[in-house]
Formats: sequence, C-alpha cells, structure tokens
Amino acid sequence: LEFRRVLFRSNSDSDSQDLAPVDRSLSGAENLSPGMLLTRSYWQPRLDVFAMGDSNPGEAAQGSAWAEGAALSGGVDVHRISGNSAMDLSYNAGGTFSSDSGATNGIVQGLSFEDKFSFRRSSITFYDQLSYLPGSSFGFGGLGGLGGSLGSSGLGPVFGPSQTILTGAGQNLGNSFVTEFDTALTPRSSLTFVGGYYSLHNFNSNLLDSGNPNFRGGYNYQLTRKDTIAVLYTFSGFRYNNSAESFDTHTAQVSYGRLVSGRLAFQIAVGPQIIISRILIS
Repeated sequence: LEFRRVLFRSNSDSDSQDLAPVDRSLSGAENLSPGMLLTRSYWQPRLDVFAMGDSNPGEAAQGSAWAEGAALSGGVDVHRISGNSAMDLSYNAGGTFSSDSGATNGIVQGLSFEDKFSFRRSSITFYDQLSYLPGSSFGFGGLGGLGGSLGSSGLGPVFGPSQTILTGAGQNLGNSFVTEFDTALTPRSSLTFVGGYYSLHNFNSNLLDSGNPNFRGGYNYQLTRKDTIAVLYTFSGFRYNNSAESFDTHTAQVSYGRLVSGRLAFQIAVGPQIIISRILIS
C-alpha cells in the first residue's frame, strides 16, 4: 500500500491541467507517479545536509552511549529529451560522520539512470540504479534511497535495491539493472513485461553477497482518466555466494491505482505468494 506525493507545481492551478497523461504502466518497474511528464531538457544541482543522534554509534552488543553525527551529500539531476528518447540521470555523492571515535565514517555514492524510447504503440525503457553505501540502504533514508530526478519516481520495491534489513557498518556495493517493454493493445489496455537483476557485494563484513533475478508480466486497463487496474505475475529468485541455500517467490496480484490530484497518487495491490526454499541436506 503506497501513497506518493510530488513537490513541484504545473503552470496551471486547475486539476485537469495537473493530470496530464502519464504513460507509466501500473504493473511496471517504477512506482506510480502523479506528476506531469517533463517535456523539456534541464539540469539541476542539489545539496542535502542531515543531522542525527545515535544511541549506539559503535554498534556494540551492550552499547548505550549517545553521539552526534551528520551526513552531507551533493549531486546533480539531468533530464534530456531527444527524438523518441527521454533520459533521466541522477548522481549523488557524500559521506557520513560521527563524533564518536569508535564509529567509522562512511562514503556515499549513488547513480540512477533511466532512458525510455517511445514508438507508435510500444516503448522500451532501460534502468540502472547503483549505490555504494556504508551500510544497508534501509538505514539511510534519502541518502540510500536514490530515486532519480523529478522525471523519475525510482524503481519499485521488487526491482530496486532490496536491502530491507538494517545491518551493521560496512561498505557495500549494490546495482540493479532493469528492462521494461510496454505495448498498447487498445487505447485503454496494454501489456507490460519487465526483467531485471540486482546484485549486492559487501566489502568489509562477513555478510553473504547475493544476486536477485526478477521477472514480471502484467495486463493494464484504464477505467477512467484517473483510475487504472492491473493483473500481474512476479517472479523473484534469491541466490547467495558460498551457500547452497536459495529460494524463489511467485506472486500473483490485482492492483488498483488512482491519480487523486495533480500532486497525489494512490496505489494498492493484493494477491497470494508462493515461496519455494532450497536447503542442502548433507
């Protein structure tokens, strides 16, 4: 269940103008976005500063001492329209710092790329999202969850970085590459096919490296200008280095999306999931 809000405004205050056609598939790799599609090229620098308090900066088993910390990052967003191509590129770099001498500082690097090629009745989109972080992206908020520029809402939870467990300190490199193909059947209906692979490598911890292939097929139908439904199937495989254990998930869902206004969108999906685990028995 997800709500998304964008913090930019169109040239008109009318709701009908805000809801310009958004050709993003409900069953696609990206999150549903309420914003208007950007039709001009631009670039935009940015700077983010975070202040934090940590009750256990050294991540010790019995640690309880408080320490102050900060995170600083800067980057640039690029949106380029050329012919049938719409490209978004976002780069982020920075670091994390702590007043505790026992807590290590960390390096933050992030790169998000998207290029969509549109044709008469179909489109193909390539995504790549890379992160180099001093811990799980789950614990880094805006720094770890790099989603691209205003033209992109970022990859969804299946195809984007899947580090949902808060781990200890340690640099890791994660990369997700995804390809999406959309084709229109009628003015209201379309098919979506998505394939991708996410890899995670840990540099200075004893956590296992992993690989995660994903596939999705979906049928989308636009009920009204604001309402869309979709039926989709998603496969995800989880593989680990130096381990014979693995598991696959098979998920069938019915999804509903609504553009509430020009700045707010709502999306919900429900359905069963089958998990098949493989454990080596010696």
